[in-house]
Amino acid sequence: MRAGRQGNRSSLLSHTFPSFYACYLLKSVQTPTSKATYIGSTPNPPRRIRQHNGELTQGAYKTKRGRPWIMQLIVHGFPSKLAALQFEWAWQHPNLSRHIRDENGKVFTTTGRGLKQNIQILRFMISIHPYNLWPLHVKIFTPQALKIWDGLAGTQGKGKGKEKATNSAHATILPRGFTHTVELEGVDGKLAGGSGRSVPIDVQDEKFTTTHLNKHNDLIASKKLLECSVCREPLNNYILDPLTHALSFYFSISQW
Repeated sequence: MRAGRQGNRSSLLSHTFPSFYACYLLKSVQTPTSKATYIGSTPNPPRRIRQHNGELTQGAYKTKRGRPWIMQLIVHGFPSKLAALQFEWAWQHPNLSRHIRDENGKVFTTTGRGLKQNIQILRFMISIHPYNLWPLHVKIFTPQALKIWDGLAGTQGKGKGKEKATNSAHATILPRGFTHTVELEGVDGKLAGGSGRSVPIDVQDEKFTTTHLNKHNDLIASKKLLECSVCREPLNNYILDPLTHALSFYFSISQW
C-alpha cells in the first residue's frame, strides 16, 4: 500500500485549527479623497501592511499605487487556511460567488466598491451559510470603518421602494454569539486613540482561537452526551463524529 504523504497536508480527520489566519480590508490614504480599497489574506497582518506600503518586499502589485494604505479591519477564526482563502475570494468577487445571493439572484456588484460597500459585503457574508457556522471574529482598527460598521447595523427596513429592498438585503442579522472588537490604535499600534496598545496585534490569537480549543478539551473531559448542533445526531466520539456528519457540507464548500 502506498504510504500517505507527510508534511503540511491534512485530511478532514486529522484537521487542526490554524493558530491564526485573517482576511483584511485596506484603504488608500494617499490623498484626503482617496477611495481605493484592497482585500487580502495573511497569517500576519502587521507584517503584511508593511509589505503593502513598501517597507518590506513581496507586497501585492495592485497596492504599489495608492500608498500609503491603512488596514481598516480584519476577520479571523477560520477553520483552515483554505477556508480563509475561499472567504477572501468570495469577498473579492461577490458577484461570482454562489453563496452571496438573495432569492432573486446577485446582491452585490463589482462597480463602485468603496469602503462602505466592502464592509456591507463582509457583514452580509458573516450572516449567511456557510460562514455563519464558522467561529469568525472581526477586529476594527479605524474610526471610519467603525462608523460604517455601526451604521449598517441600523439600516434594515429603512428607505422606500427599491432602496428599502436593498437596505434589507445588505443590513443583516449577525449570527448568535458573534462578537467584534474595536482597536483604534491600528493593526500595528501606531494610530492615535484606542486602548493604548503601542505594539502590533498578537498574531498567535491566544485570546480567541485558544478559547475554542479549551472548550473542545472541556467537552471531551466532561463525558456528557452531546449532539451535533447542525444535524442533531448524537456525538459518541467528539473528535471524529462532527467531521463524519459534516462530510457533505465540507465537500460542498470545497467546490467553490
